[in-house]
Parts: sequence; structure tokens; C-alpha cells
Amino acid sequence: VMHTIDVTGFQWSWQFGYEDGGANAVVTGTPAQPPTLVLPQGERVAFKIHSNDVVHGFYVPGFMYQIQTIPGVINRVEFIQKKLGTYEGVCNILCGTSHTYMRFNVKVVTAAEYQSYIESLKGNVA
Repeated sequence: VMHTIDVTGFQWSWQFGYEDGGANAVVTGTPAQPPTLVLPQGERVAFKIHSNDVVHGFYVPGFMYQIQTIPGVINRVEFIQKKLGTYEGVCNILCGTSHTYMRFNVKVVTAAEYQSYIESLKGNVA
């Protein structure tokens, strides 16, 4: 099983688009309401990481993982997280005046919980 998630860094938050769920399965954060990236435990996830404005750093310290978002470039990486839990994510590249607010959470859930989450996103057409 392979899941693909579009990760967009922007001044000053993150957007996560779940291709499993189609066009409506998108979560967009704000500095006041950091988004949560939900991942299935033990399954392959392909990230397509990009930026609409400046370089950002997609960094999850608990995973010891960092990759840059670069305008005009899509960075791709595959990832499998085996441990359930919630992890903090941050931008670790100085990207402007509100850089410090570019936070997000990563929640690793069971495969069944992940599928339920994707289905719930499909139902929330904004």
C-alpha cells in the first residue's frame, strides 16, 4: 500500500493534501491553528513537498527527518513510520517574520483509523 500526500509550505503554515481522498481531502493550517498530518502506521507514504513562496524546512525532530520546500521544485521522499503517537513538526529554515509560528503535528494512527480519517475529510467539503 502506498499513500501520497502533497505537503505545501507557505508563509506561515502548512497544507496537507491526501491523494487517497481526492480533491476534497485537504487540511490547511494557520499560525493560530497548526494543522495535523495524519499518517498510517507501518504503511508507505510518499510525500510531494513544495512551496508557493519561499524556502521552508519540513522538519519532524521525533523522526530525525528534514527536507526543504523549494519554490518551483517538488521534492519527493518515501517514508514508513512504525511507531504510533503524536509528534511535533516545525519549519527549521528562517522563512520570514512569522517563521516561528510554522508548526504542525504529526499523528501516526492504525491503518483502519487512517482510512476513517480520509473518509471524514472527503465529507468535509469546504
